[in-house]
Amino acid sequence: SALPTLAAIEAERSVLGAILSAASYDVNAGHRVLDRVIATGLDPNHFYLASNGHLYAVLLAMRDRELPLDPVSVAHELEREEVDPHTFGRLSVLAHEVTAFTPAPRWASIVVETARVRGVIR
Repeated sequence: SALPTLAAIEAERSVLGAILSAASYDVNAGHRVLDRVIATGLDPNHFYLASNGHLYAVLLAMRDRELPLDPVSVAHELEREEVDPHTFGRLSVLAHEVTAFTPAPRWASIVVETARVRGVIR
C-alpha cells in the first residue's frame, strides 16, 4: 500500500491538535469540533501513525462518556488505560501546540482520503 504524504501526516496531527485546542478553550467547543470531524467519516483505523489512531479512539470514547477532551483530561484517561508511551508522547506534543480548529473537518477529509489511497478503506 502507498505511504502517506507529509501533508497527510500533518493532517493527522492537526485534526487531533484542533480537537485538543478547542477543548482547552471551551468544553463544548471540543465536542463540537470532534462532531464535525466524525461527520467526515474519520475512523481511528484511518490514521497512518498508530499513536494518532489510538489517541483519536480515546477521544471518541471520552466523547461517548461526555468527558472533557482537554489535554489534561485525555492524559488522565491514557494513564488509566496504561497506554503505549508513544500515544502519551503524541498527546504531550499536541498539548503544547495551539492549532486552529475551524479547518479540522478539511484535515480529517485528507486523512480519510489518504486512508482510501493506502487501501485501508475499500
